[in-house]
Order: sequence, then structure tokens, then C-alpha cells
Amino acid sequence: MVSISLGLPVYNGEDYLHACLDTILAQTEGDFELVIADNASTDGTGQICREYAARDPRIRTITHPENIGAANNFNFLFHETNGEYFKWCAHDDLLEPTFLEKTLVRLQQDHSAVLCHSYTTIFNDNFDIEELFRPEFHMEGADPAARLWDMILHGQRCYEVFGLIRRDALAQTNLIGNHKGGDNVLLFRLALLGAFVIVPEPLFRLRRHAKQSTALLKNSQAYQEWFTGRARKISFPDWRLTREAWKVPAGIGLSLEMRLRCYRALVFETWSRRARLRQNLRVAVETLVFGSSDPVRRRRLFGAGKKP
Repeated sequence: MVSISLGLPVYNGEDYLHACLDTILAQTEGDFELVIADNASTDGTGQICREYAARDPRIRTITHPENIGAANNFNFLFHETNGEYFKWCAHDDLLEPTFLEKTLVRLQQDHSAVLCHSYTTIFNDNFDIEELFRPEFHMEGADPAARLWDMILHGQRCYEVFGLIRRDALAQTNLIGNHKGGDNVLLFRLALLGAFVIVPEPLFRLRRHAKQSTALLKNSQAYQEWFTGRARKISFPDWRLTREAWKVPAGIGLSLEMRLRCYRALVFETWSRRARLRQNLRVAVETLVFGSSDPVRRRRLFGAGKKP
């Protein structure tokens, strides 16, 4: 059994995949396996994967005959690996050479922590640095409800889903839910299981570009389709996210008092999502009446819906 398992889900990633794989192979911590799941790509992704697998025995590549959706592809990789620690990799992001080494050491030093990440450098296709993101978590020594509050207040970017995670903690979750915000819900659950710790160095490099999934964030229905791989004329993605979030405290032996504190945090999280919940209803009504959804028409019908 290797110490670290890396899972890389990819669909049509030929533009960035070479650079991502090169930074993985340049890691100073070399005790890892890398499994790549090609989600039925139609570009040169499959050939790139096969070339790297032939070059390094730590790499294994699997190609799905048809697209199974982003969430299913992410979760598939967890079940295909067996390392004590697990990390998802994005085909368009980069790692500094010591990312695995330093996050592994941090988790080995702190057995109460379930996840370790680092500062994040956000850059564009011209390699211009746009932002240095420093997480504001204060989870160490906190109880489960306090950690959930911390995640709700400071973790909405969800970069931590690409941190190094203990396998036994991930196994106590439903992994990434097959719905919009499945990564949010996963991180809520992990925060109840243990602390998130941060290496205070910019070891993770996140590429910002027009084709990435977060470019769909303003359109809940499109983001839902990306997660699931299924297009539905009418969907309620934020209502589904909210329902799944409210299930997070169940089944991990929390006291009644602790569960009630968790639900208080989830009331706040639901209230903060109220504009999106209204948007889902407006889109559904508009689609039922007109057969399609259009932001301009929706603003005319419903007034100041501030989020499309």
C-alpha cells in the first residue's frame, strides 16, 4: 500500500494536462500512486494520459466509455485507490514541489486533523498572479459545531477539497454529492470529523480561465449539469444542496446539544443562500410557462432578482 493516492478526474483537458502532470511527478514526496480517470474526452487527453502512464509506473489511467458526470468521476477515483491519504488533483492546477511532503508531515504530526492544505496562488493563462489566498480557519482545538461554523464562514471557495485528506475520514462521508455544491457538503461533513490545518506557504497554484467549472457559478442550473452530467429542463440545484447540507450532522455520534448547534449554523448557511433558492423557483416557473429560461425576461417578470 502506498502512503498517498492521487486521483485526477479529467474531461477534455489537453490544454493544461501536461503542466499538471509534470508538477505531480516533480514532487519531493515520491511515495504515491496517481490514477487518472478520463471522462470520455473527445480531444487529445487520452493520448497524453497513456504517454505519462507508459513513462512512470506510479501512474494508471482509466477511460470511461461515456461521460459519467464530474461528481461520479471524482468519487470513482477514491474507490479505485487505497493509500492512507488521498488527494484529488485538477487537471488545470499546479503543485509546488513540496506540496505532498509538507502536507503529509503536517497530518502525521497532528492526528486530530483530517485535511491539510496550503495557501493558494491564483494565476491566469498568462501566468500573471491575480491573488494569494490565505484560508482563515481557526479549527484547531475547536469542537465539531465550531468547526462547521468556521467552514461555513470561511470555506465557501472550497479549495480545500484539493487538499491532502485522511482516507478513513473520507470513508465516513458520501464523498462529493452528485449535485451542485457537492464539494461544499463534503467539506461540511469533514469539518465535523476533524480539523483542517494549513501549511502557511503558497504550495497550491490554481489556474483561473474561462473553461473551468467555476465559470458556471452564476448559473445554478448549468453548474448542476456539470456536476451530474445530466441536463434537466427544470431543476432545483440550490434546494438539493440545502437538503443535503442538513443531513451532514447525522450518523457520527454527536450529542443532542452538539447537533442543535450544528443546525443553528446550517440555518445561517441556508439564509445566506436565500437569493439562490428564490432563483431556482423563478427559473422553474418561467420554464413551465414559456418552455425556457432567460435572465432578461426573468428580471422583467420578477423584478430585482439580483442573481441570474
